[in-house]
Amino acid sequence: MPNNYVNTIYNIKDRPLTSYPDQLIQYLVSRYHIKKKSILLDSGAGRGDFSEAFFNAGMSTWAVDGSEYKNKKNTRGGGKVYWECRFGNSSAAI
Repeated sequence: MPNNYVNTIYNIKDRPLTSYPDQLIQYLVSRYHIKKKSILLDSGAGRGDFSEAFFNAGMSTWAVDGSEYKNKKNTRGGGKVYWECRFGNSSAAI
């Protein structure tokens, strides 16, 4: 059976409901003593699950991804996470 772990669907409706991102971020914040209001850059953010979890933990979060889905619409974090999608030499802030 092939491992399809990295085959992520960039569609909010098909997003799996899991608390893993929040649990991981809580662990990382505790383990590495990350302070609230720290600035986080999430490069290759995909759907933004981890970006949103860091934002919810009090970080200032910047997410960068080359997904066409993200270039069309940002629905994660209620617009509180800054998104930038890059394609070649052009970029679009969302």
